[in-house]
Amino acid sequence: MKESRPEAADFPKLNFRFLFAAFVTLFATLLFGSLALLGMLIRLPLPVLEKFSRFWARCILGASGIRVQLRGLEHLSESAAVMVGNHQGMFDILVLLGYLSRPPVFVAKQELFKIPLFGQAMLALGHIPVDRKDREKAIASIQKGTQKLNKNEQKVVFFPEGTRTRDGQMLPFKKGAFVFAQESGLPLTPFMIRGSYQALPPGVRVVRPGLIEVVFLPSVDPGSYSVEQRELLIEAVRQQIENQLHLSEQRAEIPG
Repeated sequence: MKESRPEAADFPKLNFRFLFAAFVTLFATLLFGSLALLGMLIRLPLPVLEKFSRFWARCILGASGIRVQLRGLEHLSESAAVMVGNHQGMFDILVLLGYLSRPPVFVAKQELFKIPLFGQAMLALGHIPVDRKDREKAIASIQKGTQKLNKNEQKVVFFPEGTRTRDGQMLPFKKGAFVFAQESGLPLTPFMIRGSYQALPPGVRVVRPGLIEVVFLPSVDPGSYSVEQRELLIEAVRQQIENQLHLSEQRAEIPG
């Protein structure tokens, strides 16, 4: 189903919301980024640093008028795991950081880690930088990240579409997350996000307050698929997420 963009009549109110959210984002990033960097320098425990990222994310979501609903939490393990989901919009990362009992880490392009303060805060929190232009460096970085994940019992999030949707529809999945899951031996937990595309459509500087729903689906053992069967694993997980997305869209259309 192709989602609609905000109506023209909504723009004045929504533009104000966008400006307010942008101001809060800047302020929260400076505040909590500084605290995370200071915490890293004085060697605060990781759980304390994670609280900074949770508060940062919740401040921005609150300023944007976003409500969050999590379902299927029973499918999340207590140990390290690979999480893969559809990428609906800019709020996806904030929702996962702000509302999971423990913020996950993300695999992100290394350019983000070069942003002053923001990049240092990401490193302090265990996020994994990847050089997309150098495959060997990318593999080495991910292997190092895997060791930290197991040590800290953290979950790592991949958006295998590789980019945010431009029209609300799911894109084909790239194989990187699944290679990582098979090589690391970590369980793979699919999840579905709905609502962040509607809240902040691409190319439009408006924010629509509303509900973002996240549904965690039954975990998959990537070790039960051989390397030759990797495409079957990718398609099975993608279909699982897409089915849940359609189901959630249908439920949202039912009045009451």
